[in-house]
Amino acid sequence: MAEEMECYILSKDFQKIALLESYSAFIWTERYAESGDFVVTLPLNAPEIPYLVEDNYLMLTDSQHVMVI
Repeated sequence: MAEEMECYILSKDFQKIALLESYSAFIWTERYAESGDFVVTLPLNAPEIPYLVEDNYLMLTDSQHVMVI
């Protein structure tokens, strides 16, 4: 049985502060020689929204990379 991919919101000092789970759409694009990007669609009342602030990070359990918000 494969482990389910999870996305965490990390603080500026890379501490886990929330699990991102209220999304209705999630796109994570990694690139070899350039910065990657992501798109997350959430409802307006999602509990994770206060943590999605500039300079925090997103981390996927299936990736070796983090993305800067």
